[in-house]
Amino acid sequence: MEQKQARPFLRGKPADSRTLRTAAGIFGALLLTCFLNLILTGTAATLKAVWLRVGFCLLQEGAYCALFFYSGQSRGAGDVALGETMLARRESGRPGTPAEEARCWHPTKGFVQAFLGTVPFLILTIVYAFLAERQRMTPGALPSWVSGMSSRPDVTEPLTVYTIAEPAKLGDYLRVGVRMLIMPFVTVVGAQNFDPMLTLERLAPVLSLLPAASYGTGYILGVGARRRVHENIAEGQKRLQKKQRREKRQKQREREPEQLN
Repeated sequence: MEQKQARPFLRGKPADSRTLRTAAGIFGALLLTCFLNLILTGTAATLKAVWLRVGFCLLQEGAYCALFFYSGQSRGAGDVALGETMLARRESGRPGTPAEEARCWHPTKGFVQAFLGTVPFLILTIVYAFLAERQRMTPGALPSWVSGMSSRPDVTEPLTVYTIAEPAKLGDYLRVGVRMLIMPFVTVVGAQNFDPMLTLERLAPVLSLLPAASYGTGYILGVGARRRVHENIAEGQKRLQKKQRREKRQKQREREPEQLN
């Protein structure tokens, strides 16, 4: 089978004038996934079987990664197309500006954009990974009838553990944001399984990079996506030419009886 080569294009730089704007868009998309996690938590919590929760987690996280992958692939294919244009302009003696050429495809550009967009979440998860502690069971609320004996020291002294609340620490506040980010995995492990949860929270920096890795990988594969566009265009042109030849032969056959007369 004939191997089709990609059309040559000009390579850009790892960062360009759009990098920060794209990174901000990726940051916003990650924030959106956090809110979606909160909405979908109720659905996942109703699944009692572990395998159902695992399947729901894989489906949810897989959907996020797929969206980031195809977004990166689309951006990569667009930058390849720009590189083709910039190369054609350079060869014709009308090169683009350095800023325009910098916007062309580069293999690390997708990872740079995605990493910058993920940095706030990465910092959050790394800081919390060092502060994370194994959670403990907390005493529940005292029944209302105990308040009637609050004047008796022999009753209230043994119950001080129920009445004194520990002050919130920095890790308690960070935990909320981290769990919002990795909620699909939290629903699988279960918030009451303290040892596995501690391990999961310390792995949160790696898990937070999954969408960024998907975007960067998709961006790299934008070259193949652009090549398929050219292949589809060439295939369409072949079909059109074949149709035109068939119509031409048909017209020639229709004119032959007239020539014989």
